[in-house]
Amino acid sequence: MKSGKGKVCLLSFVLLFFLLAFTQAVTAQTKDETKPEAYVKVAAEGLKNTAEVEAFFDNLVPKLLEKYHVPGGAISLVKDGKLLFAKGYGFANLDTGKPVHAGETLFRIASISKLFTWIAVMQQVEAGTIDLDADVNRYLKRFKIPETFPGRPVTMRHLMTHTAGFDDHIEPRIYSKDPSDLEPLWVFLKRTWPPQIRPPGEISVYSNYGTCLAALIVEEVSGMALEEYIGKRITRPLGMNRTTIAQPLPGRLASGMSVGYVYGKDGHVPQEFELVRVAPAGAVSTTATDMAKFMIAQLQLGRYGDERILGEAAAREMQSPQFSPAPRVNSICLGIYETPLHGLRMIGHAGDTVFFHSNLFLIPQEQVGLFVTCNSPGGSPLRNDLRTAFLDRYYPVQDAPRPPNKETQQRIPALEGTYESMIYNATTIEKYLFPLLQFTIKATPKGTMMASFRKYVSEVEEVKPYTFRSVTGVRAFHGDQVFVRNPEGHVTHYYLANAPFLPFKRIPLFATTRFVDMVKIICIAVFLSVFIWPVRAIIRKREKLKEIDAPILGQTARWVTGSAAILLLLFVLLLSTMMSQTNLVEQFLTSISVPPALILLLVMPIIAAALTLFVIPLNVLAWVKKYWTFQDRIHYTLLTAALVAFMWWLDFYNLLGWRF
Repeated sequence: MKSGKGKVCLLSFVLLFFLLAFTQAVTAQTKDETKPEAYVKVAAEGLKNTAEVEAFFDNLVPKLLEKYHVPGGAISLVKDGKLLFAKGYGFANLDTGKPVHAGETLFRIASISKLFTWIAVMQQVEAGTIDLDADVNRYLKRFKIPETFPGRPVTMRHLMTHTAGFDDHIEPRIYSKDPSDLEPLWVFLKRTWPPQIRPPGEISVYSNYGTCLAALIVEEVSGMALEEYIGKRITRPLGMNRTTIAQPLPGRLASGMSVGYVYGKDGHVPQEFELVRVAPAGAVSTTATDMAKFMIAQLQLGRYGDERILGEAAAREMQSPQFSPAPRVNSICLGIYETPLHGLRMIGHAGDTVFFHSNLFLIPQEQVGLFVTCNSPGGSPLRNDLRTAFLDRYYPVQDAPRPPNKETQQRIPALEGTYESMIYNATTIEKYLFPLLQFTIKATPKGTMMASFRKYVSEVEEVKPYTFRSVTGVRAFHGDQVFVRNPEGHVTHYYLANAPFLPFKRIPLFATTRFVDMVKIICIAVFLSVFIWPVRAIIRKREKLKEIDAPILGQTARWVTGSAAILLLLFVLLLSTMMSQTNLVEQFLTSISVPPALILLLVMPIIAAALTLFVIPLNVLAWVKKYWTFQDRIHYTLLTAALVAFMWWLDFYNLLGWRF
């Protein structure tokens, strides 16, 4: 493991599963959302003058690579069924000085890989072997999905719109360091399958596991492994000869793979090839020119040259809106999603591994497609800047917000509060190991709102009822910010308009990390007070003071309570140490088995919980029998309350028991 990867694994949670989440929206409004400088001074001629297009990218991309500390990247641009422009920039390998070539250098495209899986599904829909609206259990041979919501089966349409309701494992089991850990797809899914926590069809929450289940169904009905299927039915017909979902890479392609990098105080640190366990959701490696062929086939509704990978009707359905959670929130189609900007209907998909970041978007009415990929985390903001600059250059639009009015000022108080991303695992220890993404909304005296996430703050104003935009007037990469109400008129959810599968729910005070962390701090402070008892006993002994008589149950009460408190203090200390000074999270991230140290550590809360069950009646007995002084009984009651509160804290983060 290269230096720096452990920290980056933590960052991968945000980069991979919040690939279009609020962090980018806020930073876009504070930094990236400003109009990019005019890198090219010549007059634009639309996408006609290829020399001017090349000049535009040649001036823009090197500046962005430098700005975001990205060693290398590649771009391809298609128009009217042809490759208009493709070029590599920077380096694929800094140690050897190997440059990026658009037609030769491979990049990991992460979640854009899902589009290959969804095309495979639609091919089987065309063949009549898959019904989009049938119970997927019809196709599963090795295991079945439990009927959690009777009469509401999961369908392929649910999987393709991320509305199946699964509580996905965010991490671990996404990455691996050992190729031998890459199990057959059905084995992996059966072993790690998450529970269904929402009724299907009600809300879209991004799901890697749903994509893998769809891929397994393709394997079941076609009789081919997904790797073989994609090669035979998609990449070969399109002439994508340098594209594969195989891991590790086959020998003929391995030498062309770009190194992934992390930039830090030691400069650019090279990283190992990322093995993705959820291969159908994120394992494709490809080149910019191969992706140009893929985009052309999408824009031409399944056709590329004389080849056709999808019938026109199926391709149209795949690109048609299927699910929108609310008005003014754009739709997810069948696997691909809408990202309209500048008055254009655009569809596409982003992709993020830990080290590689890509974006693909299509403008069907203009028959234009743009693909960009980069080999370090700085590629995430880079692709946003590049897309903004491209649209401002070739499809400029003026879209100024309207000033707040009286109705806006009346609505804003109902929007204030804390909102939490629903892209996290709610039922396992992963909830603690990876941070919950929460932000706060507060009104300002001038009729705007401040959205705050960690150190980022953004001011937004209303442009339509319950729809907000940065006060700069520039639409963010992910679109406007939309607040959604329930039938009773209460605001319950928040969306970025161009990310319908990344909902944020409004949460009560007791579910906020501020409140939960405060409960932990107060409990720890109260637990520390148990050391008063031995200190007081030592003082009495040294000063030869008479011991205060206490019945055996009174002595037992203090021993039980003190043991539980000290055990929990030790648990918190060890857990914090393991999180900060060992590779516990990385092991949990990359290993099939749970680290033994973590299993052993979780014994401590179970013992403390058992002791707490005795503490509660002993506390009642202390008041009934009037053990100790009044002040001592108050202290004991506070300790009892702290133990109960800490059990709640443990349960909140799924640390009470072995919830893996």
